[in-house]
Amino acid sequence: MNLETIRGEINALDEELLKLFERRSALTAQVAGYKKQHGMAVFQPEREQQILQRVGSQATDPQAAEAFFSAVMDISKVGQSKLLGDDGSFRQFRQHVVDALPAPRGRIACQGVPGAYSHKAAKTLFGAGDIVFYESFKETAQAVADGAAECCVMPIENSLAGTITETYDAMDELGLSIIAAVEIPVHHCLLAKQGTALSDVRRVLSHKAAISQCRGFYRTHPDVVPQVFSNTAAAAKFVAECPDADVAAIASADAAHLYGLSVLLENVEDNTTNTTRFVVLSKTPYVERGAGRVSVKFILPHRKGELYRILLQFAAAGLNLQKIESRPTRAERFTVAFFMDFDGSILTEDTMALLCSLKGRMEQMKVLGSYKIYSDS
Repeated sequence: MNLETIRGEINALDEELLKLFERRSALTAQVAGYKKQHGMAVFQPEREQQILQRVGSQATDPQAAEAFFSAVMDISKVGQSKLLGDDGSFRQFRQHVVDALPAPRGRIACQGVPGAYSHKAAKTLFGAGDIVFYESFKETAQAVADGAAECCVMPIENSLAGTITETYDAMDELGLSIIAAVEIPVHHCLLAKQGTALSDVRRVLSHKAAISQCRGFYRTHPDVVPQVFSNTAAAAKFVAECPDADVAAIASADAAHLYGLSVLLENVEDNTTNTTRFVVLSKTPYVERGAGRVSVKFILPHRKGELYRILLQFAAAGLNLQKIESRPTRAERFTVAFFMDFDGSILTEDTMALLCSLKGRMEQMKVLGSYKIYSDS
């Protein structure tokens, strides 16, 4: 039998499989109607396990058969969730739908000092608001949780350095929601006091993320020692107040102007596309009608293939996954929580169906926000 003949038989079988799949989907739609009428959850683990055990016992390759039928059932669950609609788990987001990001009536908290990139992000989104500054990420988020500020602006991801874990930790611990994001191009400058030459510099202070974004500068200046500081603008402020002549900072041109420093070098970042995404965190989970991104946190049960099955449901829902990473939890040793971003809006049927379907499989799941991403333009 030649290859074309074999492929012809496969095509014929695929046509049969497609017809059988569509028949099965029609039946699962009837099942969804029954579940809705009787208040049943979409995910029925006992029924699913029965099916997998049955097909596994009948197949010549049990693992492959179980994987195949698992995929079929996961696709069915997304379809059933769409038919059942919102189960009420995410009602709080639909109670705070807005046409545009509301301008804060209270204070806006930022980490660092005036001139920080967080400050620029806050001004990009809110203009001349009442912006207050805190030393740490935790204190910044805590101000919102305590009511001292209405919202806060914090960095969450850099295109070169990756995730800023402190923001995730503070947001998760304090139960705050992402209500907006803004992407700010990052162009670092080497700043020093007036009269200081590049050859005089022996120490360069900056935030650890900024240092990691400027490795090329340190490689070409081996006599310069990097020192981690709480914030880029705070480092610039320290240099302006420090009596030492051999100290400099990596920060923005805005910080140089604000603190009267000289720009020794411009664009010392390794990549000119360097961009940081900042998020606005609030106790009230506002959702703009133009929202196009959803962030969730979840913990999976210890079952074989669970992460694969979660990812499969994104394909079934037709939604694009943008990011997934894991972080250790503090509840149990070597247990991890996953943080995921995907394209969608909690106001749409497809996204709601996916979230409801995913929730049934997970030990824990929390929507961190459904929001719009702005740009500095």
